[in-house]
Amino acid sequence: MDDLKEALQTLFTPEWQPQLLTALKTLARVGGGDPAAIGLTGLTLDLRGLWPQTLTIADQVLVSETLWPRITATATLASQPPVAKPVDWLVRKLLRQYTTALRDPEQLPQAIFPQWAAVRALYNHLQAYAAINHQQHLDAEQAPVTLTLFGPVAAETKALLAQTPVVWHPQTMTPPWQRAFSAQTHMEDLEIAAAKPRMGHAEAGLQNDVLVRARGLKKRHWHQTAAPAFSVQPPQLRQLSGRPAAYTVFDLEFSSGNQQEGQFATEIGAVKVRAGEIVDVFDAFVQIPHGKRLNRRSQALTGIHTGLLMRYGRPPATALTEFQNFIGQDPLLGFAVKGGDLLVMQRQFGLYATPGRILDVADLAKASGPMPGLPDVGLAKYRRYLGLDILAHGAIYDAVTTYALYAYLQGQPLLPEELMTKFNQVFAATSFK
Repeated sequence: MDDLKEALQTLFTPEWQPQLLTALKTLARVGGGDPAAIGLTGLTLDLRGLWPQTLTIADQVLVSETLWPRITATATLASQPPVAKPVDWLVRKLLRQYTTALRDPEQLPQAIFPQWAAVRALYNHLQAYAAINHQQHLDAEQAPVTLTLFGPVAAETKALLAQTPVVWHPQTMTPPWQRAFSAQTHMEDLEIAAAKPRMGHAEAGLQNDVLVRARGLKKRHWHQTAAPAFSVQPPQLRQLSGRPAAYTVFDLEFSSGNQQEGQFATEIGAVKVRAGEIVDVFDAFVQIPHGKRLNRRSQALTGIHTGLLMRYGRPPATALTEFQNFIGQDPLLGFAVKGGDLLVMQRQFGLYATPGRILDVADLAKASGPMPGLPDVGLAKYRRYLGLDILAHGAIYDAVTTYALYAYLQGQPLLPEELMTKFNQVFAATSFK
């Protein structure tokens, strides 16, 4: 390990190629790989040598080379590394982008699906490299790096980690969905970019979609519910126990900014589900409260702007009442509701979720292991994983995605084409003029 630490923390000189190769080959040797298989031609690396030569999972031995070439190990650097940067700066970037690609079925060919356990074990091995890399920076008196490995962990990875102070914990993982894998035959070669990607704004067509929906929504009436899902009582949040088959899924779009902007709902969307199918849809745009203004970032993300809410928004109290009546006595499902939707309900309306009435699907996803990659993956990533041809950052669309994710976690994944056809039919029949 001392040789590895020295190789990783060496500072790059203009003759950087031997330094990088030395570090990668030392890492391969420590991790049971094949140092001779690591090569560098110009700015293109062959990293197969970082793979352990065998992956032993549940007493079954797989020669990792059989994953090639469907799982690539070729990485092209955007530019040569800067002088005086430590070698591990680039190694960290390599490992981060490699594991990001391996954890994402969208980047993996469908042909590799039968070997998903081996791919996941390879991912976990590279995660172990990254943890060891981090561990090298710590002093002896500091707490060791902790690592959670989801899914299969090869015997070779356990042996590697046993040589280090890294503390690791295994966790089970829900098997991935075959339909989520790419139709391509090979994983794309890695491109190790120098620049960070831009943070996203509203997707193309989102603002037009919002306008079309707002213009077309009709006024509806629901009987007053005897069991509101939100009340003025501030109880401690207690989640719904069990897994309901009849329920309502909801989502809020909201503006959140400084004190003058405040935090308030701009759209409330919900779908009512019976026997696994959408049977009714709720969608309401909500007027801006008096004295508040819409956050610019919210407008960019959602496509919902001030003029639209002034013309087509429902008064907040009216939208809230209609939403509560639409829910009726249903259990209520949402995604990552604690820091977002429920906080808005509390701050804008002074309402709290009825104890035992709401189920956070994000918590179910985390408990099921990373899908498609890590437990903190957002709803937009799940939307793509589930194959939904639907816009992000629309309350009604995020409610549909949450519904599809819940069905998947129940072991009943929905074919995206059939789901979208059904949703569009019900939405048109129930909500439009």
